[in-house]
Amino acid sequence: MDKEYYLGIDIGTNSVGFASTDTEYNLLKKGSKNIWGVRVFEETNTAVDRRLFRANRRRLQRRKERIKLLQMLFAEEICKVDESFFVRLEESKLHKEDRSSKIEYDYILFNDSDFNDKDYYEKYKTIAHLRKSLIESDEKADIRLIYLAIHNIIKNRGHFLFENLSDKKPTFKDVFDNLNIYINNRFDFYFDYDKYDKLEEIIKEDTKQKDKEKKLNELFCINKKIDIQKSLLTLALSNGKFDLCKFFEDESLKGDNDKNLTLKLSEIGDDTLDKIPLSDEDKNILILLKNIYDWSILENILKEDDYISFARVKIYEQHKEDLVILKKFVRENFENEKYDEIFNNKGKNGYCNYVGYSKKGYIKKCSKEDFYATIKNLLKNTTNKESEEYLYINEKIEKNTFLPKQINKDNGIIPYQVNLFELKEILKNAIKHYPFLLQKDKDGLTVEDKIISIFKFKIPYYVGPLNEHSPYHWVKKYTNEKIYPWNFEKVVNIEETGEEFIRRMTNKCTYLPSEDVLAKNSLLYSEYMVLNEINNLRINDVKIGVEIKKRIFEEIFCKTKKVTPKKIKDFLIANGEMKKEDTLSGIDIDIKSSMGSYIDFKWLIDKYNDKDMVDDIINYSVIFGDDKKILKSKITNKYGHLLDKDEIKKCCSYKYAGWGRLSKKFLTEITDVNKETGEIINIIGMLKETNNNLMELLSDNYSFIDKIKEENSLIDNTETILDKVNSLYVSPKIKRPIYQSLLIIKEIVKTQKNPPKKIFIEMAREKVNEKERSKKRKQKLIELYKNIKKEYGELYTQLEQTEDKEFNKIKLYLYYLQLGKCIYTGNNINIEHLMNATIYDKD
Repeated sequence: MDKEYYLGIDIGTNSVGFASTDTEYNLLKKGSKNIWGVRVFEETNTAVDRRLFRANRRRLQRRKERIKLLQMLFAEEICKVDESFFVRLEESKLHKEDRSSKIEYDYILFNDSDFNDKDYYEKYKTIAHLRKSLIESDEKADIRLIYLAIHNIIKNRGHFLFENLSDKKPTFKDVFDNLNIYINNRFDFYFDYDKYDKLEEIIKEDTKQKDKEKKLNELFCINKKIDIQKSLLTLALSNGKFDLCKFFEDESLKGDNDKNLTLKLSEIGDDTLDKIPLSDEDKNILILLKNIYDWSILENILKEDDYISFARVKIYEQHKEDLVILKKFVRENFENEKYDEIFNNKGKNGYCNYVGYSKKGYIKKCSKEDFYATIKNLLKNTTNKESEEYLYINEKIEKNTFLPKQINKDNGIIPYQVNLFELKEILKNAIKHYPFLLQKDKDGLTVEDKIISIFKFKIPYYVGPLNEHSPYHWVKKYTNEKIYPWNFEKVVNIEETGEEFIRRMTNKCTYLPSEDVLAKNSLLYSEYMVLNEINNLRINDVKIGVEIKKRIFEEIFCKTKKVTPKKIKDFLIANGEMKKEDTLSGIDIDIKSSMGSYIDFKWLIDKYNDKDMVDDIINYSVIFGDDKKILKSKITNKYGHLLDKDEIKKCCSYKYAGWGRLSKKFLTEITDVNKETGEIINIIGMLKETNNNLMELLSDNYSFIDKIKEENSLIDNTETILDKVNSLYVSPKIKRPIYQSLLIIKEIVKTQKNPPKKIFIEMAREKVNEKERSKKRKQKLIELYKNIKKEYGELYTQLEQTEDKEFNKIKLYLYYLQLGKCIYTGNNINIEHLMNATIYDKD
């Protein structure tokens, strides 16, 4: 039973199989045992869909909680005039027969003898009309009206993307300044500040995309053929489809059929950027561009108004006017049948579908685009194309402003500051007539303060669940009193909770599982990523010298955030290291690694020469970057004795995200002897002083891997197999097959009384539709062989002479992928035997 044996592992999404058969693994070692095993299990689903439902559930729960708190603050005052007001609101969703038998009422909102729901809707056509009235009027309003207006504002607050703005609305400078800083760092150019006013006018103009793009190019004297990045930027700002591959100079940004990815700012949604393989900095540029687009939409909604409700009342009136014109045009130019199709829900995508309501009640809605298509088709079929109505409707549809609606997808771009500004004005007028809003509690907070805190409050992500009975909570509290929006900072120890979040959420090192990983943008990890990439550089397949490698690192990467192979090649040519006709290889088309954080903080490094301080600040930015207040507090508490206010503010302005795969201990404390100098040196030092990459350093040529094993042997290894698998930073779809594989390995080892000498792993993947292949197999192989055609010239020639259709045979394609060798034995395969015989087994 102690005979040597080999295991082959076939891992699928819902099964795990083992085999050591004569056709595969016995080729490696004659006399090995034949072992078979299988486990079938239910396939794991990813958490994406579940997470979406969970996020929506929490959002709705928190909205309900805000409304409950608001009702608590208004309850006493409203009960003085209407005891059943909140009961009626709660039961408004129920059928009449299901409502409380103790209370008889005919109307939901107002059931008074002299004022009911009919009177309310006659006076206030929409909630925007009510909000507008409460802002404009100094007269005493019914407390229930004030509650309904505030209820609506707190229910639909707006987004929280602009944290550092005033309580009014974002200015063009607010949203454009950040973009200008980023594009200056990324592309080495910026838009002139003295042209901001004109730029603002063009961006918020209600004109066609092409006209807007043309004006922007004229403003900055941009030549499309020469100023590629600038012209693509103006194309993006005008909401045209721009080429991401050309814009970011990244050849990896390919879509279907190997075409460059293109995008419009209006197409960017919550999950759009997750699907695009961009660096965090480049994603942030797209986010900032989208902010400018959102700002222009908001400007077109508000126009000259400061209050969103005022703008929405105008939208209501505009819709009313447009509807009168459209009805008149249809009546005068078409038969009654056509009128019924458009306005009486007897056709497809008519006005009733557009507003989602007909005489019979609510109906299925259609999009604005579908409704406009119906009206355009109507306009085509009329002979009266010179009438004022025809010209008016046609022009408004071209500008996308015909029959505007108060509730539409553009409402998602409204920042909370716009609604907060309106909330404060409503409260300001209400305080004149309702003194209870200024009543203070034992902590000195007024009801007005509490209402505003309800509106502004959101639970920071690093605090997690507030329910102490939840198995997933980690919140640390000063006291055990109930948490409200207005006492959150008094009850919750935010800094300790943040530290606990770090300990829970930080990943573990790939090689030293007990150590926390570094931030992806930390100085040390950035240095490792760059060195590990440029240590592969070759000129005509010969590795470059260590000294010129160091110069590339210091003179290019430490001075430019975005480095391209062309920049490196130009540098090598300028320094006499290579000629124009020479080939530079060993590096990808797009260089992902960057010393961007070093360039950001060079001013701080030069002043204090403390890289550990910079890495601490970067760590804080990764964890608390979305909460500038806590980020500033963390930096101030630790380095406030060194940094002044302006320096701390500058540190907080940088935004980083993501974690690396390695720990500080792995890079700096695992050591070996440099054979050339005899000195003891760590991994990051060896990456600097040699041209070996990490995998070469972990080979048998060095003792780093032995030191890693020695370090890991000291760890208290009491974790179960399930605990180890659960701690892996991989998708649940992968965790289950891994766990099932480990269980069956454990069983076979127990049966055999000893572990296998070698384990071969094969991952079963979903079948790919042949039509989805973006390149022909032969073309793919030729591209792969280009870099090695000197060593494999005969194979390359043979490959070129083979017809494309021959590569439909999978075994021929695998033959070339494996350089004509068996993947298990390394022996050469005779191509004639391969094509004519069946003795070869393909995986």
